[in-house]
Amino acid sequence: MYKHIVTSAFEVAARKNVERLTTWLREQPEVIHVGTLSDIFKRINRSMHGDDPEWYRLPEERDMAAQYLLLYEMSLPYGLDLNNQIDIEKRSTRPSVYLETLSTTGLLGFERRVDEWMAGNTPEIRATGASPPMMFSYIGFRNALGMLVGTALRFRNCSPGSPSRSCPASPCTRRPPGRSRGRSRPRNAGTSCPRAGA
Repeated sequence: MYKHIVTSAFEVAARKNVERLTTWLREQPEVIHVGTLSDIFKRINRSMHGDDPEWYRLPEERDMAAQYLLLYEMSLPYGLDLNNQIDIEKRSTRPSVYLETLSTTGLLGFERRVDEWMAGNTPEIRATGASPPMMFSYIGFRNALGMLVGTALRFRNCSPGSPSRSCPASPCTRRPPGRSRGRSRPRNAGTSCPRAGA
């Protein structure tokens, strides 16, 4: 599952909010792995200070973060880039959240928890989840809801004693098993049918 976050990749407050979201996501029981741009910033910052573990943190200055990212992109092999994590204008980033196998309700419930947490803790950034499992979860949920509503409306519109094309036929009008379509049968033969108005 991916969360597309609209923000600025170099703003200090935005990077800290993304880091808070990443920390919270890694604490959730369904999450296997979280990959974010914040991890790259912290690794570069540590490498630029002699691999000192004390410097495994986000750079404090906006210009320093921009220079770190430029240095990292220039050091990548030919054909590799960060387009899967950040857009070309450096205005939005996309953390990758890998989850355990969840049911439709479990996946939708996880997305709802993430949205509620972000609304209460990081309202400055906006995010939307996107992945094939989430897409099919929404499709399955809406299909199930539509079938339930359609079935309820069908039985609600069917009044007893007045079968129609959209309502189930009563036992009085059903064709007996083994009879051919060409042979007729008396309406009340072998059944006990109430008469209209009785």
